[in-house]
Amino acid sequence: MNPVRTTFLLLLTCLPALAGCLGPTQFTSALTDPGETRYDPRLVGTWYARAGEPRDGDIDYAKGVIVAISPRRDGQLAISYRSERENLRLSGHASSLDGEVYYNVRPDLPSYFRAYPDASEAPHFLLFRVQFVNDDKLFVWTSFLPDGMEKLVQKARHVSLGVGGFTVIDQSREELLATIRGISPQKLFAHQLGPFFRIPEPAERFQSTHWLRDDKSGCAVASFLGLGDALFKSVSWSGECTEGKASGRGILVLDHLGGQGFRFEGTMVEGRPHGSAQCRLRKSAEWKSCRFDHGAVLKLE
Repeated sequence: MNPVRTTFLLLLTCLPALAGCLGPTQFTSALTDPGETRYDPRLVGTWYARAGEPRDGDIDYAKGVIVAISPRRDGQLAISYRSERENLRLSGHASSLDGEVYYNVRPDLPSYFRAYPDASEAPHFLLFRVQFVNDDKLFVWTSFLPDGMEKLVQKARHVSLGVGGFTVIDQSREELLATIRGISPQKLFAHQLGPFFRIPEPAERFQSTHWLRDDKSGCAVASFLGLGDALFKSVSWSGECTEGKASGRGILVLDHLGGQGFRFEGTMVEGRPHGSAQCRLRKSAEWKSCRFDHGAVLKLE
């Protein structure tokens, strides 16, 4: 695995599908509310990272990572992260503090559904800094708990996602502001991601629905667990197929590498789970209740 992909898999996402890992430090508060600080408009677009600087015609989506960023109507940024292992959606907004601009980013569910099964989005924020080399090349710096910060360690707790997890710092906004002011950015934001290079692809291409397909029937199912194609060994749907998409009642089985998987027994509407259903995670023999709204996870135990 090339070093850029390894860095992103370990530092940016740390999904439960991956072997036990500890993601970047997260905070229970954002530095400011959305809309108070204007994000850098150069961020909008599609960015690509892989080992070595890609040249014309050298973009291989299967060997790198894609981050597509577009503005939302509420002033926040819609962020999609795609690799062969992940297909994630996040939201973010900018904050300004003492002349520095930071980005508060949190994943939309279902990335964190195991920790927050009844939430619509992760309640914690990651903090990032962005360094532009030029308009078409940038680095991202993310925060990890600095060594020797005993006061922060006392406020830290671990949130488990099954085989992985992350560190959360329980602080009010005022405490977080004091923390940021009391630690040099070089110490708090010590982990570099990238470089990212702008590519001439519309962000919408990577923010549209990603489809998984049953190889036997050809029936398509919208990806709703935040996982990419490379993690799946097989996708099967036992119900009807309307206009090429899973429809009506049936059983959906998603088996992916590492022996983990997902089972869903319920109703599909245009290839997306909808309404109350029964779900089974990994190799558990116990079915549990789950609930979806056209693919959006409302409850998943």
